[in-house]
Amino acid sequence: MLKVREAAAVHCLYDRKTERVRAYSIDKEFILNNDLWNSHPEDRIEDHEQPLTPLPTPGELEDRVIGSAVQQAKRCSTSRGRRVLRDKRMQQELDEKGFTTLPLLGADDVTRLKELFVESTGGSVENTAYGMYIGLEETDLERKRGVIRHVLAAMLPRAQEHFEECKPHLGSFLVKAPGEDSYTYPHQDWTFVDTPEYRSMTVWTALVDVDEGNGALGFVPGSHAFFDKLVGSPSPDFMTCAQGHETILYEYLQFVPLRAGEAVVFDNRTIHGASPNRSDQQRIAVAIGMTPSEAQLYHYFLVADSLRGSSRKLAKLKVDSSFFEKNTVASLKKMYDAKQMPGDCEIESLLDDEFVPFTGVEIRKLCESSGLRPNGRRLSPGHAPKERGKASATAVSPVKRFLASLFRQ
Repeated sequence: MLKVREAAAVHCLYDRKTERVRAYSIDKEFILNNDLWNSHPEDRIEDHEQPLTPLPTPGELEDRVIGSAVQQAKRCSTSRGRRVLRDKRMQQELDEKGFTTLPLLGADDVTRLKELFVESTGGSVENTAYGMYIGLEETDLERKRGVIRHVLAAMLPRAQEHFEECKPHLGSFLVKAPGEDSYTYPHQDWTFVDTPEYRSMTVWTALVDVDEGNGALGFVPGSHAFFDKLVGSPSPDFMTCAQGHETILYEYLQFVPLRAGEAVVFDNRTIHGASPNRSDQQRIAVAIGMTPSEAQLYHYFLVADSLRGSSRKLAKLKVDSSFFEKNTVASLKKMYDAKQMPGDCEIESLLDDEFVPFTGVEIRKLCESSGLRPNGRRLSPGHAPKERGKASATAVSPVKRFLASLFRQ
């Protein structure tokens, strides 16, 4: 038993009649000569008296653990990693909210990119399971590389006016065709760099005016600080913290309207999704990825047959930008099912990772503890993603997760 030398030694007794605690001054002899569980120090000097502090309920304990985790995550996310935006206000907003907006393209740039979209696709595309058309999922590699080259030529000079020594790693059209239920469900993007030392970002630029009525992006503010787990492929086998909770997270999205040529820059860890396009026109956007110039690109791939309860093994693949040109979500899933690893890249290391799913209650408390309130929006009944609920089936309480994290540190 140890105490600070100058601190007073006291023994506390609970008085059931008054429901208060009395603290009496004691010394070493008292401790050595008494059974502390059945002692009677009333003949000693009373040091102070105070009300009984009750033990927290399980719900209160969860709230405190989640609140502490949110605050700690926010401190880590804002204190690590170098500056990436030249404008201090935008950098602060990116640090705090996980996204910010900026003026990017002029009218001529917008026209040129819309013409490129028509040339490369014919001008009419269909939504995929992701609620939109994604140019990077095209299988014609040479045509895709040509589009990326032209997209970067148009956007990179403008982007570099705002970014502090960053490089691009992909470029793609993201087009949402009209559709009453063309949701893009809330999710986190892949992990592209070593975190939290570095951050990767997407520069998502509207080529038409965008609002919630035609498929604006929405973000859960501050959610880049919610989780510290890697995100990789294949989907949906590579379980993520947001997976299974899309219906809840949609209620906390903050939708960002943009005029043609304006961009929203977001940390790829920030949970984001998009509303359906309920207009009669295509919502046309274009995006490029950006990372600090000195940051190595990585992709994290789930090793086949490595799932053992909550443990899994991840391959940390050292890649370059061509990896994301050659490989699609569908092709990576096909490799995984065939128990193959992606080629033309180096396995830098194999990581032993533990993934414990979050509960729906915990996800909602994370949002509420961050000061967020429901936006009044709901996913249409019957249109939640197929994997909804899968993550919560084996979820554990945040208290257990918190205690487990202490032993891993």
